[in-house]
Amino acid sequence: MDLCDFYEVATEDLIYSTTIGSADILYSYLESHGYVVTFRYTRHPETSELERRFYLIDYHCGRLRDSYGSISEESKKENLEQVIEHLKKEYNNVKLQYFEIVEPIEPMYLLSLKLRHAMPHCQLLDEESFVELYESAVLPFVQFITGQLERLPTGREDCYKYEKLIGIFLNIYFLSAGFRVTYQIANASNQHRRDFFVRVKRTTDVDFNELIVETQAKSIVVECKNSIQKKEFIDAVSQVEKYSKASSFGKLGMIFTRKKCDIFKLIDYTKSPCTIIVMDDSDIRTWLFKISTSYSYYKRHKNKEKLLQDIDGCSDFFERYQEICEK
Repeated sequence: MDLCDFYEVATEDLIYSTTIGSADILYSYLESHGYVVTFRYTRHPETSELERRFYLIDYHCGRLRDSYGSISEESKKENLEQVIEHLKKEYNNVKLQYFEIVEPIEPMYLLSLKLRHAMPHCQLLDEESFVELYESAVLPFVQFITGQLERLPTGREDCYKYEKLIGIFLNIYFLSAGFRVTYQIANASNQHRRDFFVRVKRTTDVDFNELIVETQAKSIVVECKNSIQKKEFIDAVSQVEKYSKASSFGKLGMIFTRKKCDIFKLIDYTKSPCTIIVMDDSDIRTWLFKISTSYSYYKRHKNKEKLLQDIDGCSDFFERYQEICEK
């Protein structure tokens, strides 16, 4: 399996869906520094002089990171400076050159969408290929999501970034199960708009399969609130219930909020038509930490099957359902 294929498709999708444009795409910095670089030519608005604009896409991988995807802020800065300096030397035939760092959430989200296609083949990979996949594509998401959550402020202004960050998390959370995560769908009248829905199917987790049958769920409805306010949380519960009534999704939902409220004190949860799993920043960080620690165990014991079971979000999802039942 060539991991570069996933980065290439994600980069092409990014270029197609944004205005950065491209005269060429450079992958020579991906393995070493974690960057894909694209550029285009423009004309200076006043002098009409030819200028080249580079767009640097940080996929948060590369040799400078350790096996768990970590890198210090100082090394990260040096990493970027090395790429820019090399570009200046390599492409010195244009006087006016500009370098722009692409906002990382969108390319990382697109990459996470592609990653799920690799996981069904994990059991067939030899150890070297599996380690490359996990260290180069899975663990960088752990560090990326954790870092973004620490820096992202609450509020409507950054709700789009929060939604995309949750989209990345969902793609990792349900990676072993191979579930498809779909972002922001509206019906013909532009109503009943949900942030995500996750298409479910039978898995190796028997308990999760029984929950799917019990709730008649064809998909999990997901609502995101970049807020710590109780009012926003209650609104999210109402939205999940509304979407479930207005569609054939079934009665299973997830709510992501920056700080979890006590759902049982805010609504009559026992009379809700939906089973709703709630996760906040703390829950996300705990789950991501589990991905790293489970990999540490794998490095010592080389048990691939156990690792894939440990990072299976379906089992975690059912455990959270059990906690609801115990209230």
